Amino acid sequence: MNKDYVLIVTNGQTGSTLLQGVLNSIEGWHIKGENMNFVYHLYKAHEALSRARLEREEPAIAPTLPWYGIDQVNLEGVEMDIRRVVENVLLSGQNPENLSTVGFKEIRYFDIFTLGGVSKGDAPGSGGLYSRNTWISCQRYCHPASWSS
Repeated sequence: MNKDYVLIVTNGQTGSTLLQGVLNSIEGWHIKGENMNFVYHLYKAHEALSRARLEREEPAIAPTLPWYGIDQVNLEGVEMDIRRVVENVLLSGQNPENLSTVGFKEIRYFDIFTLGGVSKGDAPGSGGLYSRNTWISCQRYCHPASWSS
């Protein structure tokens, strides 16, 4: 999917639903509402698989070893599957041919940043706008491969 992506990260009661509506009034834009950190949890699942491969003490080729099978996990395939799931959620109910920009808003990401010691002003993004309590990040392509730590 060759689209622009918009992620609106904010606190509750900041006007993000109004912003979502304004952005959705732009022809070709489709910005979904909150999703309970759905994408973040997919990221954490990918991170867990990546860490499991790195933290094992020996190759897990025998079925009696605790990490058996982790070496055969195709992380690139997992990344492609995650991308498809995210696209399915973002495009649900829409004709992708009519869209140039898709995304969503989330009010719960700051909880993750705060817990991880990241200040709200340091919210990740490629080209972004931080205003009051709202972070708007715009990216050209979705790159789950960059999720590897």
